Amino acid sequence: MEMRIRHAACWFIARALVCGLTVAIAGCASGPSPASKAIPASRVKEVLGYIGSSYVDPVETQPLIDACLRKLPAPAAAGAEVRADTGEHSVQQIESALARLPAPEASAAADSCIAGMIFSLGGRSRFLDVKDFGELTGKGPARGGIGLELASAPEGARIVGAIEGAPAESANIAPGDLLTAINDVDLRGKPLGEIIDLMRGEPGSPVAITLQRAGQSEPLHVTVTRQEIHVKSFEGQWLQAGVIYLRCSQLNDRMPDLIAEQMYRLRRQDNEAFRGIVLDLRNNRGGLLHSAIAVSAAFLPPGTLVAETKGRSADSNQRYLADPQNYIKGRAHDPLADLPELKSAPIVVLIDGQTASGAEVIASALQDHKRAILVGEHSFGLGSIDTIVPIKGAGTAIRITTARIYRPDGDPIDGKGVEPDIVVAKPSPPNDRPPASNPPLVGRTAPIDDPAVIRALEILRSSAAS
Repeated sequence: MEMRIRHAACWFIARALVCGLTVAIAGCASGPSPASKAIPASRVKEVLGYIGSSYVDPVETQPLIDACLRKLPAPAAAGAEVRADTGEHSVQQIESALARLPAPEASAAADSCIAGMIFSLGGRSRFLDVKDFGELTGKGPARGGIGLELASAPEGARIVGAIEGAPAESANIAPGDLLTAINDVDLRGKPLGEIIDLMRGEPGSPVAITLQRAGQSEPLHVTVTRQEIHVKSFEGQWLQAGVIYLRCSQLNDRMPDLIAEQMYRLRRQDNEAFRGIVLDLRNNRGGLLHSAIAVSAAFLPPGTLVAETKGRSADSNQRYLADPQNYIKGRAHDPLADLPELKSAPIVVLIDGQTASGAEVIASALQDHKRAILVGEHSFGLGSIDTIVPIKGAGTAIRITTARIYRPDGDPIDGKGVEPDIVVAKPSPPNDRPPASNPPLVGRTAPIDDPAVIRALEILRSSAAS
């Protein structure tokens, strides 16, 4: 999944520390008008208009208005009766309700109204308050987390996995566990964004979480110390003679440089010709779409179609080719141009149920163009573009899905995922400990307890022999 930020200022990068998500770059766009600072109702109308024109699926206006009115304070909402002629509420009723409040209260009520509308969209849509948006743009104080990847669930949140090297990875937390409480706060019915916010706090502070594990009647209580989450996005090493292992754990804005740096380092270690590549995308939850294009372009011929995006607004409909202009902005030299060996060596790509979004773009592009053999488990199935829209004059923003991503063969990634060519299931973890997300590789030999890596080596040896 990629996020784009629309703002009156041109081309800027922001970062999100929530679950390790990264935020993409977006171009200039006109934001809400300056009047929105003085008139809270105008902020509501502009958000309504943006959802109506740009949300990935058509949305009826009435449910959004109803969701807004339900969030307004009772004194303001009083009198917002259903019109007898239509049986509906109206935008004018929202304006009247906010006009009955003093200015500071009206501004807060407008935020609540917008949050209600965004929540009603479901999925990954979210209202970002001043604190959240400050973090996203790097203007807020540093906040830590424990590095959990979460998915929505009625009872709280489902553990998808842990970010490599984060505190949660070494705690007694396993994929599939149900997160039911944070610091004794019951999570039932809470939106995912609120759960993530409860998880986060000052680096060095403890957070107590309650988990329910399948097959165990009693809940598990785990205390983890928060820290700032830093992800090693791309690493490489020699796996055995002539075979390199490349681990891509996150897609950030430096992917072309990171790939080149790792390849130069591997060349210095051993100048042997590459006979095979193992590209590990397991537990990679994605990030920037243009960075996924960069990784794909490292292994594909120029001009090759990597992905398409489709939405309801004109700029949501794009074709992305394995060309520098699709992943390098404002730079004359492409670091990937000096790595021709990556475009010819046989590749095995490792995927699993936590391979998502941009990582699925890479896997599907290499699979569709018959550039790689995919080994592992069916991927997550998250292929969408989220756009961050700042609300000018309020210091807040909305995040909504504006497009879906399609693989080169035309199939959607969202909700469908990527099927491996060869299924290799992960070993079942013991009940009392989580599995190692990716066992470390030692020297030039594959670990005996990583079946996917072992299978990849068998494929590459067979390819070299044929």
